[in-house]
Amino acid sequence: MVWATAWRTGGCKQVGSAWGKVGKERQIGGEVRVLASCAAFEMKRLIQILTLPIILVGFSLSATVMAWGMTTKEFLMPIVWIATIVAFILTFIKEKIGLTVLIVTCFGWLFLFAEYFGHFLTFEADKIVNWGLRLSAAFVICPLTLVFLSTKRLVKNKKLGFSVIATSLLIPLVGFGSNYDKTYSRTTFAEFHRVNDSTDSYLGRFRAGPADTRFFEIEMNSDEVKEIALTTGTYLVGHYYINNVKLNVRMNFSSIKEIELTKLNKVELENPIKWELSDVEGQTEYLKN
Repeated sequence: MVWATAWRTGGCKQVGSAWGKVGKERQIGGEVRVLASCAAFEMKRLIQILTLPIILVGFSLSATVMAWGMTTKEFLMPIVWIATIVAFILTFIKEKIGLTVLIVTCFGWLFLFAEYFGHFLTFEADKIVNWGLRLSAAFVICPLTLVFLSTKRLVKNKKLGFSVIATSLLIPLVGFGSNYDKTYSRTTFAEFHRVNDSTDSYLGRFRAGPADTRFFEIEMNSDEVKEIALTTGTYLVGHYYINNVKLNVRMNFSSIKEIELTKLNKVELENPIKWELSDVEGQTEYLKN
């Protein structure tokens, strides 16, 4: 009888201990699920909050584009902006559909601003204050963050998620890489010194503006340019000056590689003149902006 009671008592303790472990595991599992649910909720709210600046600033951009837009890319902005609003609303109603549309619109913003962002990184990245002010930075950093968060929230397949995030990163990188060899058109003010019918060579001086102290100069011997200066230029204090001089500046990121003179006022040169940076003297930094 005593042995039986002891056996029963020990058995009850073992069973009670087992049920206690199960209860603790269930409790821990419930806490984990609650924490996961809270984390998912917070991520959803963060995604919605980060979408708001794009919607607000996108409204201003879209209104400007509708009034003054020139290119096809600019006219796509209002469409992407409207799609962003739709995605934002859908995240409250149908989260999966909303996040899917949001990822697509983020790719749209990245495509629209990749080139501007590349220009920003090339010429103004050293000015830290501009990082918070430039739209090109805002419309790349915010969409990248949203793509990352939305993909983490929506896509369960790791390979697919990695592909989406990698592609989103690739777009601004391509925009930056496009500045490796790029030609910009610049309009300057030109002066031609020692120009007359009897001279073969003369001095060409190219200023940022009529009264600007920034200029570069080079010895020239183009008969075509001399003829245009003599016939269309304005003579003033020993030299001829011409407005609206067009230069094509070929750059490797922020470094000038080549300068090409293509137009003097309204006259296109039949034989454009190219100079390497080492050929000219003076300041050429103003040609970068």
